[in-house]
Amino acid sequence: MTGYLLKLIRESIPLTQEQLAADLGVDRVTVQSWESGRRPFTAVPLGQSIAVRRRIGRLGANVTLLAALDDAAEADFILAAVLDEQVDRCGIAEQPLGWCVLTHRLTDLILWAVLGQTPTFARGLPIAQTRRGPVASGPALPADEQRTFFTRLHVLAERAATGRDPNVLLHRQACFLAGMDHQNGGRMAGPDHHPCPQGDHLPHLVTAVA
Repeated sequence: MTGYLLKLIRESIPLTQEQLAADLGVDRVTVQSWESGRRPFTAVPLGQSIAVRRRIGRLGANVTLLAALDDAAEADFILAAVLDEQVDRCGIAEQPLGWCVLTHRLTDLILWAVLGQTPTFARGLPIAQTRRGPVASGPALPADEQRTFFTRLHVLAERAATGRDPNVLLHRQACFLAGMDHQNGGRMAGPDHHPCPQGDHLPHLVTAVA
């Protein structure tokens, strides 16, 4: 998610990968790796990432896209945690959906990855298309990972509701995101599974400032 957003930010200036690399004092392969996800921008040391963002802002990047970088990093963190193969065994307290709050923008970014649904804040933005090099063609996860994401949300919701120490926030936010699974009506497949409660839309959570 973060890599694709960085690509859009670069194109909004607009600059090629080579030009942005020169302005940032790095090589083109570094920029290419950030955008493709091979070398995640979230792994860049904090001081360097702040300097990169400040420089990109001064180059004239779209401020709306630039402001979404923090949420994009958080979206990547949530997606990775839910898709973790150990999700049915790892500690519930380690799941970010149990302690972070789904704002409008964060939710939009997650859904961009799992549904291919363009976020509200990105619709209609004047983004130039200066494509060069092997960069991500879009933020959407492969179809199998999208299905896995929704399946594991239900696993988390059940664990959060039935464990020794129920996690209400994790349960409700997992159910909220699972409800976006239009192909399965937000319900778990199989006779032994219980769907998340209908109408659990977290109005007090997603109305936070985007």
